Amino acid sequence: MARENARLMTESVNPQITIDSYESIMSRLDIGCGSNKKNGFLGVDVGRTEATDVIADAANLPFRGGSVDYVHSRRCVQHIREDVKALKEMYRVLRTNGKLEVITASFCGFLFYRLGLSESSGKYEVFHLYSNRRLRKMLKEAGFSAKVDISKIKSVRRWGHDLMAICEKGSSFFESVSFFNMGHRNFQKAKYTRLNEHRSVAIARPNQQ
Repeated sequence: MARENARLMTESVNPQITIDSYESIMSRLDIGCGSNKKNGFLGVDVGRTEATDVIADAANLPFRGGSVDYVHSRRCVQHIREDVKALKEMYRVLRTNGKLEVITASFCGFLFYRLGLSESSGKYEVFHLYSNRRLRKMLKEAGFSAKVDISKIKSVRRWGHDLMAICEKGSSFFESVSFFNMGHRNFQKAKYTRLNEHRSVAIARPNQQ
């Protein structure tokens, strides 16, 4: 599959990369690499830079499903209008047990951008600001329901903290079990809520003698 995937993308890769060298790094993608690609990764970006190996939209990746071991994406998803769709694409191309590492900007980064204090101010049409809760919800919606770890890391601007999410793509069986357990917990919670509401009504309206 690796060679098929490599040949599929030959027309879009950096001409300095040969088929053989492409195959050696194609299992590790840096999506939204810009001009600063992660070492040892294949640079994927919607625009051409000195670090771009594959020109592609993150919401429509030209890679076969289940062909990638690791996806790294730093401060990219926040600028994608269809951010959940992009996360679903990252999920699709990952192999079972493959990992996704997503880093999103802090509030300070967002503020710098809006105030025109960032070198990239005005460059993007979209700038989503994520909370821990919102990012976790999006990742689960994309399919990463088995394991999602989100932590704060020091921002490159030394102000505030970026969010870093590390996710693992589980097998379809375990993903299904996870969704079943989540649904079961929600059902139990709703049942408990209805029971409490019933008890409250019973207390508020005692039987008339």
